[in-house]
Amino acid sequence: MMQPSRLLVATFLAVFGAVSSPAQTFETLKGNCAIAVSTSSDRFEVRLERGTCPKEAEDRSNRDARRDCHTDEMQQPFESFSGFVVTDLGRDGAHINAVLTAEAGTLTCSGSIHNFKLSGDLTFTPNAAFATRLLKLGIQGITSQNLQTYALFHVQGGAIEALQKEGVSDIDAKNLASLSIFHVDVPFVQSIRALGYPTPSAKKLVELKIHGVNPEEVRQIRAMGYDPTLEELVKMRIFKVTPEFIQAMKSRGFGSSPQDLTIARLVKIRIFKLAE
Repeated sequence: MMQPSRLLVATFLAVFGAVSSPAQTFETLKGNCAIAVSTSSDRFEVRLERGTCPKEAEDRSNRDARRDCHTDEMQQPFESFSGFVVTDLGRDGAHINAVLTAEAGTLTCSGSIHNFKLSGDLTFTPNAAFATRLLKLGIQGITSQNLQTYALFHVQGGAIEALQKEGVSDIDAKNLASLSIFHVDVPFVQSIRALGYPTPSAKKLVELKIHGVNPEEVRQIRAMGYDPTLEELVKMRIFKVTPEFIQAMKSRGFGSSPQDLTIARLVKIRIFKLAE
């Protein structure tokens, strides 16, 4: 009996694998949307709702009334949408399709203008190819809601790949948006590593960005004789232990060196308002 050729076996395995491991599919999200001009910047104020959301203002803080309500509120630059410009908000009664296209999918707010606000129907069409790319990067558990969030906050696959190549660990479905929101990028990672610290995790990088840790201030603190850990740098930013504050505490007699005026002591001075 003839043995099956390697090519035949390979073809069979390829077909069998394709049948037994279908590509992941994602549901299209539907809901309501509203877009208006933000009162605090040159951006749009965007509100998206899915599920059953209370209409009355007094019910919006009721947890039970909002059990099946999913709300997202954020600001978007004017140029984020195609088919929609800020002057359209002055065209009362006009029908508008505002489309936000991103790697993660396409979000459409289709409705009418009333009282300088676009209100209508929300449709988010996920991009399964983007989810597949993330899966290849080791990021699992992606949902349609994740992809909508990634689209709104402009998460890009290339940026995630670049961070992984820099050695950033623990990037997952939950912190992808935070990395984009707080502009955690390769230059920031390299600036932290240039200070002698090992490459921080994704969680730590977001924390450093949130609290405004910056290399220049770190260099100033080190020039004063301190060698803070990343955790200490975050604490110093939280409690506003700046180079200027350290110098002021030295001049007031709280200590003259890092050995007696430690970072822990400086933080306590701030917490308990001992300098006031």
